Amino acid sequence: MSKRAPTSTTTIKGFAISLPLAPPQGFVRLRCVRLSALAREIGRVLSAGHWTRCPLTGKAIRIYRHGLHQSQVNTLRRLRNRSDKLRQTYLPLEVFTAARDGNLAKMVHWGLVEPLQKSAAYEGEQVGGMWRITPRGRDWLDGKIRVPRQVAILLGKCIGYVNALDLIGADQCQDTFTRDALLDGQDGRITATTKEI
Repeated sequence: MSKRAPTSTTTIKGFAISLPLAPPQGFVRLRCVRLSALAREIGRVLSAGHWTRCPLTGKAIRIYRHGLHQSQVNTLRRLRNRSDKLRQTYLPLEVFTAARDGNLAKMVHWGLVEPLQKSAAYEGEQVGGMWRITPRGRDWLDGKIRVPRQVAILLGKCIGYVNALDLIGADQCQDTFTRDALLDGQDGRITATTKEI
């Protein structure tokens, strides 16, 4: 059983979310009748591990718990190895496939990689699609550190770690991604059908 990190609160899109998150739960229909209390009620429901639908738009509002997978570990190794071989800090996207670009974008949430940032507006097209492995990413691959198992994503924004004390190494990532695991809140978690190394 993993330890729980001290509680903190973050606000995104007007919803106050308490971290670490409660274990994943099911759907809850909002009973809020006052518009002024809607954001507070949605934040409470999400922090309790549930998901809901906005009574105004009908759109699903849920926190997705993303984990790391072996395909991301392989991408990170490839980025490190190519970077070392070519003696370049940032590598262009052409070194990777489109799927790898998605892996790189997700690993930003753990601080394992970072894109090259433009320093001026005219550099926008010149630096797009350039990535580097961070020192933290190198340490994680080398087994020197562990990172939180899951990040919490709400409305496309990372709001933090699901539980900052539930840590994994590069050798403990799930083999594959499944949509069902993501919807159940179990993405990146070791289940009874998978073995923890």
